[in-house]
Amino acid sequence: MKKILLVGITTFIVGSLNAQIIITGFMANPWGTDNPTPGTKYKKGSVEYTHNGGYEYIQLMATEDIDFSKTPYSVVTANNGGDRVATTNGWAEGGKTTFKFDLTEGKAAKGTFFYVGSPSKVIAGYHSKGKSADISQANWIRTIASNSKSKKVLGDGFGNAIGGTGILGDPYKGDSNTDADGIAVFKGTKVTPLTVPIDAIFYGNAVGVAKGERGSGYILPTNDHYKNQTGKSCYGEPGNTFFFEQTSPSSNVFIKLGGAYHAEKNNWDTPRKAINKKLSGKASTLPDIETGLNITQLAP
Repeated sequence: MKKILLVGITTFIVGSLNAQIIITGFMANPWGTDNPTPGTKYKKGSVEYTHNGGYEYIQLMATEDIDFSKTPYSVVTANNGGDRVATTNGWAEGGKTTFKFDLTEGKAAKGTFFYVGSPSKVIAGYHSKGKSADISQANWIRTIASNSKSKKVLGDGFGNAIGGTGILGDPYKGDSNTDADGIAVFKGTKVTPLTVPIDAIFYGNAVGVAKGERGSGYILPTNDHYKNQTGKSCYGEPGNTFFFEQTSPSSNVFIKLGGAYHAEKNNWDTPRKAINKKLSGKASTLPDIETGLNITQLAP
């Protein structure tokens, strides 16, 4: 009898962490300023254009058909460094540390990519020859112009991202901010300090100030790189210190998180690894980050 009860509890814990959405890549350091204020103009020589907002974005994949108006989700970013540290509020800290996007409109078909982030919808930022290639034809579920001179909440529920720092910290070696930054996906739009994400990743050069302690910090899911069997495990604890690393010390690098996820088994057949895809200006287009080698595969 006790053995049967134990099996039931274990199944519940594992089942509650099924990932209907997985994180498959991100652009954290585009050309130019990551998050220029919407409406400001860029001018150099004969080249002139207006910024719609920031240029950072996150690529995700649906592991089942999703209608966000019926089943909402949320994405939270954590930009750590300096006074932006893991606290008892974890992902729900807000301010300049964490920023939330509510996914409440649109659809994503099983096995397809979709995007969340800043509103410019170009592949790799901007430079003196103009903006990089337009990727507005991709499936953008939620964008927010996160940069503002005011201190009002700009994220959905929490998050300011004031100034040029933006929603995503730069991941490359040599950056003054060496602390790990994070991205997490939650089922529903209510995120509390103890809400367990369905997927999360960290990237950077060191754990640093992202380190938390049991039940106090960035709560983790159980996925290809982290384990949370108690529901209270935080990033930075023993066995939960993994981070993806960008090897190329430059901007305009899209980090593909290539792996293989099994939708029926609800686990990773092949763990994700970071593949640095350096993008060019107008020449790089959406297929460069959605097709070919090293993209995330979904089975069956």
